[in-house]
Amino acid sequence: MNWFQQSWALIVSWAATLAAIIVAIRAIYAAERDRKALEQVDLEREKLTLEVKRLRNSPELVADRRAVYERLRKVLAEIIGPGAVTLDQVSALHEISHDTEFRYPRRSCKACEH
Repeated sequence: MNWFQQSWALIVSWAATLAAIIVAIRAIYAAERDRKALEQVDLEREKLTLEVKRLRNSPELVADRRAVYERLRKVLAEIIGPGAVTLDQVSALHEISHDTEFRYPRRSCKACEH
């Protein structure tokens, strides 16, 4: 017991050093885990960006937009030709308008502030 009384300061300093090393190692592992999580988030964001770009240029989407455009062109040709509008034509325009607003919502534009 005499040796403990003489060397307690050394034992406490070794214990404090060991505790500091353990805390440092845990912090290093936590930092690495966070770095990998952020890297994964960046990869997911990049995948989503590529998917959005692919969807914007997909043949199905382009064909769908073309079909809506053709419907609109047909109704407008019927209106502009004789220069008169019927209630059925106004109804068709509203239908096309609602269809396009549902399928292709407006994107917010910082410059336009819609």
